[in-house]
Amino acid sequence: MAVLDPIDPAYLLDDGLTAFAPPGAGVQVGYGQVAGVARIFDTQAGTDPWRGLLAVDTKALNTASGNTYQVWVESSTTPDFSAGKRDVVKINVGAILPVPSLAKFTTVYAGTRYRYLRAKFVTDGPSKSIRARIFLFPATGADEWDATALYQAMGLELQNLNNVTTGLAAWANGVVNGGPNGDGKYPVVDYNGAVHNMPCIAQMLFEAGSGGGLSQGNIDGLPGFSDHTTSPTVPVTYPLAGGGRALAKADLFGLMAAHRQDVTMQSDLSGISAVFGLTISGLERQIGVNAIVQVFGGIIDPRKPPYNCKMDFRDYRAFTSSAGSSVIESADANVVTAADIGKEFWLSNVGTNGCHYGWIGQIVDSRHFRLYTDATLSTPLNAPSSQTNLDGMWGTDDTVGIQRAFDDAEPPDHYSRGKVVVMTGIAIVSAVRFGSIAIYGFASQTCGFAQRPENSSTTSPMVADKITGVYASKRPHHYSLINLSFFGQKYCQFYTSFRRCFEIRGGNFGAFWEGAPYGHIENLIFIEAQWEGASLQQAFAGKAYGLQAFYNSWCGIRCGLWDLNGHSWHCEANGHAGILSHMAGANLTNVKCSYNGGSASGTFIHENSANYTELGVGNSVTNIRVQESWGHGICISNTDPLFITNNAASKNKFYLAAFDDVGNMGPGHGVRPGSLPPVRAMIYIKGSTANDNVLDLVTGTYGISVSGAPPENNATHGYFDTGNPARNIVHLRTPGTTNNPADWYAGRTTPLPAIPAGTGAYAPGPWGTDSSTSIGTRNPEITVNGASVP
Repeated sequence: MAVLDPIDPAYLLDDGLTAFAPPGAGVQVGYGQVAGVARIFDTQAGTDPWRGLLAVDTKALNTASGNTYQVWVESSTTPDFSAGKRDVVKINVGAILPVPSLAKFTTVYAGTRYRYLRAKFVTDGPSKSIRARIFLFPATGADEWDATALYQAMGLELQNLNNVTTGLAAWANGVVNGGPNGDGKYPVVDYNGAVHNMPCIAQMLFEAGSGGGLSQGNIDGLPGFSDHTTSPTVPVTYPLAGGGRALAKADLFGLMAAHRQDVTMQSDLSGISAVFGLTISGLERQIGVNAIVQVFGGIIDPRKPPYNCKMDFRDYRAFTSSAGSSVIESADANVVTAADIGKEFWLSNVGTNGCHYGWIGQIVDSRHFRLYTDATLSTPLNAPSSQTNLDGMWGTDDTVGIQRAFDDAEPPDHYSRGKVVVMTGIAIVSAVRFGSIAIYGFASQTCGFAQRPENSSTTSPMVADKITGVYASKRPHHYSLINLSFFGQKYCQFYTSFRRCFEIRGGNFGAFWEGAPYGHIENLIFIEAQWEGASLQQAFAGKAYGLQAFYNSWCGIRCGLWDLNGHSWHCEANGHAGILSHMAGANLTNVKCSYNGGSASGTFIHENSANYTELGVGNSVTNIRVQESWGHGICISNTDPLFITNNAASKNKFYLAAFDDVGNMGPGHGVRPGSLPPVRAMIYIKGSTANDNVLDLVTGTYGISVSGAPPENNATHGYFDTGNPARNIVHLRTPGTTNNPADWYAGRTTPLPAIPAGTGAYAPGPWGTDSSTSIGTRNPEITVNGASVP
């Protein structure tokens, strides 16, 4: 009888390189692979039985309690195993043995010859994982295996081990410039029979010592290098394709030039993670490149140790839950993939006390996945109700790592600057605090922070501070935030209030000295917070450029700042005021507020329903555009919805203000709220301390046009509320319009209201007041298109 060498790749059913480790409890089945591809062995056509021996060489095994493993040879009459299948032999695996486990089998049963063979794993238990090399010994010339055949098979395994040890001995005893090729390299055979030419020990010592390699002696004898035009060659390590690292030389200036504009790669340096550290004792240790960049370059990459942030936030808004089922369905395929297994998952409007909160543990198919109660993935999490069109988010909670990165970036004292924390994705965080540091992202839509929602059974750690997301406090004197997004999670059923994406505040709202001066924030986006998108409080002498706030439940940006310089703010579709300002001495330019004030009601209905509300003192706003609000275009008031200081609402200046569609929203731009202000005005001045304001206003193309039916269409040029606001200077200019209903939107059938003479606007205005005292007496410089208002 002849037994072929099992190293022959034709008889390999699994190369043992990939572990079979299915998630979740219960029986799981897998099949053998070679080089990551399913392996099926063809015994070829014929009528005679194919006899052989199954060999299982177990490489790794999780023997924890409850885990069981079986390795089968499964046969079939069809090459795709779609029919005619039969299990022909089994080996129970319970430990890693020094020699392979063997079992004999044949392919003919009850007169049927099963031509095709493959390896099959059958596993059970809570934490199963097996990696094994599986191969066949074919037998010819005998009907049955005997003891001689078994001993012969074992002998072949011993021969493989002997090949390995023999090669190692020749390599270990090699000489400099010896070996088959005269280069000091000797052939070494690994367990799988692959041959590698490796430099022997003597050759490596020669090259590292007298051959000019790294040693303390030859480094001390080298001349100093200070030429900034010629690049040094430095030793580096780089990753190997099959794992591990190797030593090589690299052009230092070339490495730096290749990545000089790529901050994410500054800590990677083309895959290099460590350089050599030399002391008087010689080569002792390696130094992490990321540590060098952090210490000397001032850059912290939170993806790197010791922070290890994943920054893998994702969200989707078409999930479906079924009562009593742990399976969640997505409307689209491959929304959640195998890469998401083990991540936390939040789903809106399903949990009894908040959002439905669990862990992704199993991908059922391209549109269905299963949730579990905790990270062990041992107990399915059933939904309490059936609902559709649900909002979900998932990823890794990076709160601890991000906070540590922020803390490490803090300067050692008040007069020094902090480090730069580089964001390379969206991190899910609870409340994290930053101080005198810089936070930088690469693109405002792909880098930043997402609020971590509270789960259904516990409260979130940020409840105590009444905030969420990212915030500054405790006097961060110097800070910069550039190119970042801040995602709230207003659809994930929060049960506490004051949930903000982003906040800058002092330790005491009323304490000027405990503010946050010298801040610079640029290109920030605040999206879908439960409360304000951004709350900028007690910060002064700073700069805020390119801020955007969209779809936040309350106001878009709430700001109580001193001496702020702001530019290019855009607030759209926020539930209350787009901008709620109680600033002092601030300067804003290029401001756009659209579709805000869609849920205004209650005592502060005028303040909350405006596109822009000014409560502060001495601010200058230039080139502001407001369009489509359920309430006012601009509201100036001394009544603060949050009872914060700086609410005298006086000495403010508005220049080059343009208005469209005040007092309504066009089709598709917003939902009519339950209550509306009794007056919807282009400019609404409220309260006895709303004095000494200057407004130089220019309406938009269609003036203060009204596109809705009553009661939406009672917008006016302006309105003075009770309390006799005085000494306000208002100049209003309204360009003419085409007066054509077709200019508004397609499908309109209701005629537009009449146009008052001289105003050029669709409105019953031009100016209103609920006081019997004339406007001109209290506010002597009020004009509309050059004509004084009585």
